[in-house]
Amino acid sequence: MNVIAAWCNRMKPVSDARGLVSMNRVGASCCVSRTLIHLIILLSAAAGCALGQSPGTFTATGSMTIARAYHQATLLADGRVLITGGTSDPNAPAEIYDPSTGTFTVSGAMSTTGTFSPTGGMPNGSVLDGTASILLTSGKILSTGGMNYDFGPQPDAELYDPGTGVVSSTGPMLFGRAWHTLTLLPDGKVLAAGGMTAKCGPSGCYYPWRRAPAELYDPASGTFSATGNMISDREGHTATLLNDGRVLLTGGHPWWDSLQWQVPTASAELYTPLLLPTVPPSVSGVQSISLFGGSSAVAPGSWIEVHGSNLAGAFGRSWTLADFNGVVAPTSLDLTSVAIGGQPAAIASISSTMLLVQVPSQVGPGSQPLVVTTAAGTTATSPFTVTVNPLEPGVYAPGFLLVGGNQYTSEFNDFMEWILPTGASAGTSSRPARPGDFIVVWGVGFGPVTSNVPRAGPVTSNVPTGTIVQGLTTLNTPVQFSIGGVPATVLYQGLAPGQIGLYQFDLVVPNNVGAGNLVPLTFTQGGVSGTQKLFVAIQP
Repeated sequence: MNVIAAWCNRMKPVSDARGLVSMNRVGASCCVSRTLIHLIILLSAAAGCALGQSPGTFTATGSMTIARAYHQATLLADGRVLITGGTSDPNAPAEIYDPSTGTFTVSGAMSTTGTFSPTGGMPNGSVLDGTASILLTSGKILSTGGMNYDFGPQPDAELYDPGTGVVSSTGPMLFGRAWHTLTLLPDGKVLAAGGMTAKCGPSGCYYPWRRAPAELYDPASGTFSATGNMISDREGHTATLLNDGRVLLTGGHPWWDSLQWQVPTASAELYTPLLLPTVPPSVSGVQSISLFGGSSAVAPGSWIEVHGSNLAGAFGRSWTLADFNGVVAPTSLDLTSVAIGGQPAAIASISSTMLLVQVPSQVGPGSQPLVVTTAAGTTATSPFTVTVNPLEPGVYAPGFLLVGGNQYTSEFNDFMEWILPTGASAGTSSRPARPGDFIVVWGVGFGPVTSNVPRAGPVTSNVPTGTIVQGLTTLNTPVQFSIGGVPATVLYQGLAPGQIGLYQFDLVVPNNVGAGNLVPLTFTQGGVSGTQKLFVAIQP
């Protein structure tokens, strides 16, 4: 059962919770007074509106000093527009459009650094087409790439300062690109994605180069670094920054296929940037995972929730296979880590307000410090104190099994149906159990186990936390389950094979149990009764 996925989607409808993660401008309107002509003029100028222009119509404005096509137009911080490229003249200058006067003026000069400049040309006279430009938070313009028809897509990058007219070199990109996109991310970095790409080296650039990774430009260092691979090859596409900080890439031409490059694609994809926290973390509370009862105390091996603020970046995520080292789970995700009693904890999921981690098996009982560390700081100087007990058992009790205020649990051993009245939970396949049926109960916090090795017999050592369980195990402190007050036969009790920190109990429904829709399921471990109030449905 995917308990991690269910935890991550707890605010959304859950249709199937089985399987613990094994390996989830605005244009100002022309407000015009009809009484005073000078007020008309003042309001029109203040709103940036063209005097005499009717809504929903086009009017001519000044012409560029040079005819251009496939050029770049970038809005500057002061409201003017920088026009670059799109001309066959390698010495053609950039120009700036001033909307207050409706005129274009020449700006910029050829770079002497050996890279292209906003003029659209190369110092050697070759023409660049398909460049991309964007306004940085500093007010400078970043221009990248372009097609040199003698040498292919280029990796060059330059910065243009509209205040001084100075062009300076930066970068270069890791790959040559043309007809790509640049997107300014919330943290000030720039995503360079797609385009016709080329692999560049000391002898020049070679293309086509399929599926080149997207790149991130860091204005602080002036360097580009690789980020994720796009799902599809695309040039001439769009890239739009969404309100949540992700980037939507749509359409374009799949240029790699020479037979299909003229056919645009309808596909789209989302880029999720790594936005690290900028404020140190703060922990407000800790409890065992709420899907299993949510007790305030925890136990070694338990999955627990760490609540607080600034615990991770803007985009939370769960672990992936790439985060694992063989069968060993990660202890850090996107530079967020947790230590309990000085021991690093396996971490399964992160968000800015909650972390899901596993208490290390080496942590002793009593009050233990819990420290969260992120890219922005640590709580080491004021750690949160958590109470650790040798055992702190909890049985799987998710919200979708809460019916009429009664918490059901357990499922049939085919993992297809849950044990509650038929149709009691919308979207959940369920039916009552019968005496003799085999059912499964899931849990956390039931303590250490011993590995069972068929050829060598039991091994008297605990299975370490943070590792995928290999084979069967035996719980060191046995658990007794009862259904309707009648002891149930427990066929297996130990960690679930192929999982991490999830206990599995295989039970047989007693033959002499009474029928009903609210039959109590109880358990004791080490003579101590579980505190959860749980039910199953039994039919004759």
